[in-house]
Amino acid sequence: MFLFSLPLILFVSLWIARNYHAYHRFVPVSSGSGAMFWVGHNPQAGGKFDLPEGLLEDTGYGYLKIDGLGYCRGWEFIARHPATTMLIELKKVSLFFSLLRMDLWWPHIKGAERIASSVVLLLFNLLVLGLGIPGLVFSYLKSDKYVGWMRQFIYVSIFSLIPFLI
Repeated sequence: MFLFSLPLILFVSLWIARNYHAYHRFVPVSSGSGAMFWVGHNPQAGGKFDLPEGLLEDTGYGYLKIDGLGYCRGWEFIARHPATTMLIELKKVSLFFSLLRMDLWWPHIKGAERIASSVVLLLFNLLVLGLGIPGLVFSYLKSDKYVGWMRQFIYVSIFSLIPFLI
């Protein structure tokens, strides 16, 4: 387990050191995660990376202040609107696992580039899902602790990204 985790620990440690040097305080991974959390948890959130009007305008705050403000406002929205939040999260999950999700990350691509990118993305997603889902299912037939760790890594990765990524 240690050898499996060592590259991740090393990479994250270096990034934490970089953030401490840049911001002069402990920032585990990103100075923008609170802002992204707020993008996904606000009255105008639709499950995609849509910046609602005025959400992240230039407030005169630094990155870390906006980060903290984003977490506060996101959690406030969740507490006040749990049913709406659940619907948004379900929409995020369905978008995350969709085969074509061009408008989530690349809304700026237009015309022939968009068509070509959509075809490549669709083929890649079919390959990943076509091999990944059966591989995950068949991994339960194998009682190897390393396979179990990989499954846990997959689940943690997916479910920790959904609130922030989309």
